[in-house]
Parts: sequence; structure tokens; C-alpha cells
Amino acid sequence: MRNRTTDAAMLLIPAMLLGAGCSEQPPALPEDTGPGMMAEDTPDPTPDPGIDFAAEQAAAEAEARAAIADYQSDMQAGIEELNAQIDGLRERASEMTGVARAEMDTTIVELEVQRDAFIHRLERVAEYAAVAWDDVRRGLDEAWDDLARSVRAAEERLDD
Repeated sequence: MRNRTTDAAMLLIPAMLLGAGCSEQPPALPEDTGPGMMAEDTPDPTPDPGIDFAAEQAAAEAEARAAIADYQSDMQAGIEELNAQIDGLRERASEMTGVARAEMDTTIVELEVQRDAFIHRLERVAEYAAVAWDDVRRGLDEAWDDLARSVRAAEERLDD
């Protein structure tokens, strides 16, 4: 899926730039083009009339939205698995007493707060889709990795 997402981003960003009025061709140089260059040697800044930039941008945005929906679906499955792990920690903590129980209860609350923050970011990802999907995805991947590490660390503390 990373390739599909990367491909979507690679299409989305240039399409957005083209839709915003940026062209693939460099701007024409002024009459004074410097030694050895004539103004006639500059590329034509007029966009190719055969290219439907709006359609290309719409297609790129649709592909990015599809990649985001796939990512959200994958992460939702991961969240369900993570919830089961947290429930397992809660069950094991219920058998503990004293300071160990209090520490594990605190850890579980911290995991739930971290999970909820991740879910909130995941729900908002579509808002950022047209702007910087790759950056948003990297941030979400890092948050997911942190959350998964935290759950594993809590499980390891119980196993010790």
C-alpha cells in the first residue's frame, strides 16, 4: 500500500500545482537572456491546450482520497486489535494488587489517551489530503509506532 499511497501523492502534488496555475514549463526569459542565448531559444510558456489540467487534478485527488480511505481502513483494523490488547492488559491488571495495580491502571489510562489522540488524527486525515498526504501519513505512522511500542512495553512489564 505504501507504493499506492506514494503514487497518489506523486500525482496529487503536481496536479495541485498545475491547477494552481503553475506550468510544467519554466517561465520565458526576458529579452536580455545573457551571453549566447537568444529570446527565441526560450521555451513556450503556454500550457499544452490538449492537457485537461482540471481533470488531471481531479483524478489525482480521487486517487489520494482512495489511498487515504485504504490507510484509514487498515488503521481501523489495527485499532481494533490494539483495543483487544488493552483489554487484555486491563484483565491482567485486575488480578494485581497494591502499587503494581495502580501503576498498571495508570499505564492503561495513558495508553487509552494515546490511542484516542491517534484516532482523532486518523479521523482528520481527509482534511489534509489535498495539502500534504505524505507528511500527514509519516506523522500518523510515527504516532502508530509510538502507540504500538507503548502497548508492547506495558505487556512486557506484566510478563516480567
